[in-house]
Formats: sequence, C-alpha cells, structure tokens
Amino acid sequence: MRLGTTSLSVTKPGSKRKQVTSVAAATGWDINNAAYVKTSNIATANLTSYITRGLAFSTDGTKMYVVVSNNYQSRIYQYNLSTAWDVNTLSGEGYVSFSQDRGYSVAFKTDGSRYFLSSDDEDRVQEFDLTNAWDIDGGATYNGATGFSNRDTRITSAQFSSDGTKMVLYGATNDMLYYFTLSTAWDVSTASYSTASSVLAGGGDTMAMKPDGTKFYLIAGSTVSQHNATTAFDMSTVSTSATYTLDVSNDVSVTYISGIALSSDGHFVYYSAVST
Repeated sequence: MRLGTTSLSVTKPGSKRKQVTSVAAATGWDINNAAYVKTSNIATANLTSYITRGLAFSTDGTKMYVVVSNNYQSRIYQYNLSTAWDVNTLSGEGYVSFSQDRGYSVAFKTDGSRYFLSSDDEDRVQEFDLTNAWDIDGGATYNGATGFSNRDTRITSAQFSSDGTKMVLYGATNDMLYYFTLSTAWDVSTASYSTASSVLAGGGDTMAMKPDGTKFYLIAGSTVSQHNATTAFDMSTVSTSATYTLDVSNDVSVTYISGIALSSDGHFVYYSAVST
C-alpha cells in the first residue's frame, strides 16, 4: 500500500514520536567518539498500538525500511531518500503487512531481490522474494521459514555476509549470537550451525553486523554497544562486554532505541527510536 508523499509525522503533545537518527562514526565501523548528525520523524500512519522495531537500508542508501508491530500484526514501511543516507530527505513510499506477532527486524539480499523477517515471539526466519528489487510494496512471493528452536526461542535478528553464504542470528532469550554457514547462498533452509557466543552483557533485542563478521552492534535502552570478534565469524571470540558504548540520550530525546543499521561503508550509524 502506498503512503503518499508526506514523510514527517505530526506529533501531538504527550504522544509517542517515532524517529530515525544518524550518527557519524569517526572511524569506519567503530562507534567510539561517534558524533550526532540529524534526526527525522517518520510517518507510520495512525497506529498507536504499534511499536517501532527494526531498521534497514538498501545497499546504495536510497531506501530505508522500518519494522513496526504489535501483538497481532507487523508491517514493514519503505521510504525513499532523495539524497543517499540522509534521513532528512526521506519520503513515504509504501508498506506491507503480515499476520505476524511482534515482527522485529528485516534484512535484505545485497541485490534487493529477497528479504528476511525475524520476530520477537518466534524461533524462525521467514524469506520473501520480491517481484521488483527493493520494492516491498510491488509484490512478493513467500519462500518459506526456517526454525531455530534448538538454539533460541526468540530469533529477533538475522544478518548476512555480503555473499550470503554466512548468517548470524541474535537470540534474545539467551542474549547470544549464533553463526551458520549456508550451502546455498541466501537460502536459510540450507543453514548449518557452527558456533555461538557467550552471553552478551547488556544484550538488547536487535543487532547489526559488519558484513565481514568482525563487529556486532546491539541496542539496550538508549545505548548502542559494539562487540568485536577477534576471528571473523567465530562467535566464541566475540567480546562479551562492549568494546565501545554509545549513549545517545545526550543528543536526542529517546525513550528507547528499537532498531539499528549502518551505512555500507560503516561511517554512519542509524537507529530507530521512540521518544515522548
């Protein structure tokens, strides 16, 4: 369903405001000393019972996707950015709805032809093939779901290597990262388990990953934490406590951060948030 041309939401006093904020990282993929850049309010229709969740971008930074959900349904909203990676230039494009409880995060194949949906109350990752690359409103084919209940009962994030042969899941029940290899690139049903991290201190509900499997970013409250792996994709080498921590509450009014993403070059960090 198309949203129309309006992208900025009008917020009444006392209501919850949904927003996306960008932060510049001084060194690519390291959030240490990152500096606030700008914030944009986002329109998600008049859905007071929905909560803003995950966040993702197209590889060229001209499209942004925000997951919102409640206990009965989920939506992914799509926005166009007239200037790549600049959240102040976004305009509403459309959304797709799911009968999916508490959808949490979305990830895309690097060519935009497939996306992956993870949920807060389920142990599986769902796959959808898009009719038109990067256009969630232009039609999609459900490509099945793969369960991981033997690892965690709440798989809230799935992230992939650039070639789609490696996948890392975040399990929110155990606060752990799980690494899998895919015998067929971008096909989650071909996943084989490899290693898991130890319990991550201050783990949140969604995460982002550097595509080479050396850095992971988690959210909790108003903070973003970075966890490094000394060996790429070896979850047993991931730092259990944060390597760097970024508290955004000093820059913007945030009740809590709900989603996180990074630009393709790792020089910008984005988070979706809810504030009063």
